[in-house]
Amino acid sequence: DRISAAADGDVVYAGSDLPAYGELVLVRHANDLVTAYAYTRRALVREGQRVRAGEAIAELGARADGGAHLLFQVRQGSTPVDPGPLLGLSN
Repeated sequence: DRISAAADGDVVYAGSDLPAYGELVLVRHANDLVTAYAYTRRALVREGQRVRAGEAIAELGARADGGAHLLFQVRQGSTPVDPGPLLGLSN
């Protein structure tokens, strides 16, 4: 299974230098928003690459028991942001 970019943006990090997050992809979007996709199996993009909303950026990771695993975060600067409104989800 593939993970898609939530919105258009630029890949600012793709790698595994932060062991707590496994294979990690960070995409910077408009308004200083950054989306983080952690614990992926493999990044399909590279730093500096421009991506479009819906474009495959990584392969879904798996837990030891075989279940799918992904940590998705949205941040504005270093502040976490509720992704619901940004993704068109209501409370």
